[in-house]
Amino acid sequence: MKLKLCSAIGIIALVAPGVVPMAVPAASAVSCAVVERLSPGSVHPGVVCLEQRLIELGYSGISGPDTTYDIGSAAAVMDFQSARGLYADGIVTSVTGRQLGLRGALAPAGAARVTVIGDSTSAAMRWYDEANNNSARYDVMADTYDLLWSVESCRRLVAASCTGRSDPGSGLKWTPVSVLPLMQSTLRGRLGEALVIMAGYDDVSIESAIEQIMAEATAQGVAKVFWLNYRYGGNGYPYSRYYAAHNAALEAAKVRFPNLVVLDWHGYSMSQSPATQADWFSSDQIHITSSGAFALAHYIRGRVDAEHVERCVASRAQTGALDGATGSPAAAVVAEADAGFVGMQPVRVLDTRVAGLGGSGGMMRAGGTVRVDLAGRLPAGASAAALNVTAVAPCGSGYLTVFSCGTRPDTSNVNFAAGRTTAALAIASVTDSAVCIFSFSKVDVVVD
Repeated sequence: MKLKLCSAIGIIALVAPGVVPMAVPAASAVSCAVVERLSPGSVHPGVVCLEQRLIELGYSGISGPDTTYDIGSAAAVMDFQSARGLYADGIVTSVTGRQLGLRGALAPAGAARVTVIGDSTSAAMRWYDEANNNSARYDVMADTYDLLWSVESCRRLVAASCTGRSDPGSGLKWTPVSVLPLMQSTLRGRLGEALVIMAGYDDVSIESAIEQIMAEATAQGVAKVFWLNYRYGGNGYPYSRYYAAHNAALEAAKVRFPNLVVLDWHGYSMSQSPATQADWFSSDQIHITSSGAFALAHYIRGRVDAEHVERCVASRAQTGALDGATGSPAAAVVAEADAGFVGMQPVRVLDTRVAGLGGSGGMMRAGGTVRVDLAGRLPAGASAAALNVTAVAPCGSGYLTVFSCGTRPDTSNVNFAAGRTTAALAIASVTDSAVCIFSFSKVDVVVD
């Protein structure tokens, strides 16, 4: 998609010594403020604050702090921008400055990371902030969440993106990294608890892209993927004839991916009054105005809030003794099994929150499988075990599958929603006195 925003942006080619990868920005590290736009090569008092901040973040190659925005500092800013999904031009715009912590406190410690990847239908949120030298639209979410904002025109989902908007200052055209390659490269391991996607308006088909992006997000432990569906109805954009099929593909994908939340941007925006839609959208009916950028930011924020996205940290609680009411794990009274059911004294055999009960590695990773050894706890000749399996404080929606450690069946035993502890009874065949448990998403697991 090609939209032009009349704000001058200069691009400068830079060559500098390597920089140390950035530390995670922390609110406590903010010691000064910069409210001016800074470009590489400029001389300005605000550069002192910028370079002080870069040093706080652990970057090397900074010759200051002084008032000259030189090549070493610009290289550090470009590295920071790349790691946050921003266009790496070294220009400290309002949004880059906000993410550096130079324009107000960052999100509270422990805030959930939310990454927004979008094309020009969402990029106006950033463009209007930068054009007006503020972060008003960014702040709608950034005051609560650790927000990564990678929104750029002409971005496709998997296939190579088209050439994006022209920079009115330099005349250069930008070609953004597509969604999946971006997830697999500079944003790998940085996506956080939630991923918001508003891209694909330049794709003719998205079925395969959905599969690949959801698989990658799940592999990286993303608890929820919020995917805005595609607004259509007008004929102002060449790809609009594909959007109804895009939306059908997203609805079908919800069945396959419990962590996929489809946001009905089409239905929500089309339900607004004609006057409101005229205020929110440009003539092609998909790109947003300044007012629409605020509306979109609040819409995304509201839906993320509604799903209770929280930072999910592996639990390693080992303080105190085991509950005396249940007793510590001990050898069960083993009876000889005959044909039928043999009752056993209840005993806890797995608790990923406790190191001594299989929790030394913390909660289960997304897509992980754990083997639960039942040796010495089953009657001789037992072919199956009845287990109470509990998913505790899951990071996202998902399921547990209990099976006999061979080929995992395409079924589930415990289905859970994000943040909701859920238990179920499972009867599973045993192999070599063990069962296996697979988890679709990050979660603590207790087995009795």
